[in-house]
Amino acid sequence: MNEKKLSRPTVKALFARQLLDIVGKEEAKHLELSDTTLSKLESLKYLSVEELKELIHSIQSHLSDEMLGLFSIPIPLNSFPIIYKALHFMPNADHAIAWLNDYYGLYSDAPPYVIFENNEEVIIKLDERANANSTLPIYSEVLLICLYKIVCRLCRVNFPLTEVGLSFSIKGIENELAYLFDNQNIVTSKVAYMRFSKDILKLPIYPDGVPDNSSLYSYFLTWIEEHNIALQVTKMIVSRVPLTFPTLEELAKEFDTSSQTLRRKLAEEGNSYQAIKDTIRKDRAISLLMNPAIPIKNIALELGFADPAAFNKSFKNWFMTTPSGYRAKYFKNG
Repeated sequence: MNEKKLSRPTVKALFARQLLDIVGKEEAKHLELSDTTLSKLESLKYLSVEELKELIHSIQSHLSDEMLGLFSIPIPLNSFPIIYKALHFMPNADHAIAWLNDYYGLYSDAPPYVIFENNEEVIIKLDERANANSTLPIYSEVLLICLYKIVCRLCRVNFPLTEVGLSFSIKGIENELAYLFDNQNIVTSKVAYMRFSKDILKLPIYPDGVPDNSSLYSYFLTWIEEHNIALQVTKMIVSRVPLTFPTLEELAKEFDTSSQTLRRKLAEEGNSYQAIKDTIRKDRAISLLMNPAIPIKNIALELGFADPAAFNKSFKNWFMTTPSGYRAKYFKNG
């Protein structure tokens, strides 16, 4: 594996060292890790995604704790499928966030999230009294990103955050944190928090496949995945105003490569240009449907469909309901 030449530790390496500090030096000796991973942790060198996954899995198994020793009381291993299934009974994002906060509160000295609302936005802050590790940078990263990613998946849309505040210096790791939260507006704050539009609380929950052998760490590990071609393609397209989908040949020119090479690289990542376009259309469709003033036929045209019938068919394949059905459910829950 080729190592990156970095002048300072990456977020992944810092994240790993904080985990080891929580476990403790003596306990860390009993972790089952490869020599390569151990060596990198000791020298604080660049850590790959797979090596960080190895460390997290080892700590979870050693502590028998889903949340890596971050809470006052260990959360049983492999409990996430049960949690995730329970969250599907919630009518919308508002109820899911409240339920998850209450659940985490069972394993803490107090529920970890403090939720404030006004007429326009929601602010979710972390309560530093909830757990002994609440003041650690890793705690705020895990608790905020975990909540964000779970709600995004439950509602099947990557909703935008207005601002993220982290209770540690972000100097030198701004870009990685921006990728983590999919947001450039990240600041250092006394108390960790995230802000978003109050409309997000109305997003309906949709049934999804419940993972049989998954773990909560797989959700907050999403942010550490290396930048890939599919992500770069997605960002390039969504930045276009108005939204347009170039041909694969036109896109390849943007990357200074051939369409065959671009298609092959996407395939190596288990992706395709059509799948990327569908994902963008799904996210944009949900966003536009939240505005009742926009006719569904206009949404169909904006997303590049030939007519509303084609949009209807695709939307039903994606979400098992029609655009009008989704909109009706959204405003009924609101």
